[in-house]
Formats: sequence, C-alpha cells, structure tokens
Amino acid sequence: MPWGSGGFGVDDGSPQLLRFEVLGPLRAWRGGAPLKLGPVKRQAVLAALLLRQVAV
Repeated sequence: MPWGSGGFGVDDGSPQLLRFEVLGPLRAWRGGAPLKLGPVKRQAVLAALLLRQVAV
C-alpha cells in the first residue's frame, strides 16, 4: 500500500457492501467479511465520522 503510515487498500474487484456497527464495540464488514479497524485512536476517528453523517 503506497499511502503513508496507515489506511485501507482498495482492490479492483466489484463493489461490496460496507456495514458498520457503532453501538457497543465498533465493528465493520465488507461483503460479509469482518474488517480489522486498527488501533483505538483510528477507530475513534472512524466512529466520529460515521456518527457525524447520521447527525447531518
């Protein structure tokens, strides 16, 4: 992955549904496969961004 010190790579396959759960532990799936969300600080930022979209 050529992008800095983190982030997620994107493959060239067909688009897959992303699903997030923010109540309880933060969890995510892509096409039914669980995703590793990285360190706690990164998870906190992701949760804030997801919840911001709900509030708008």
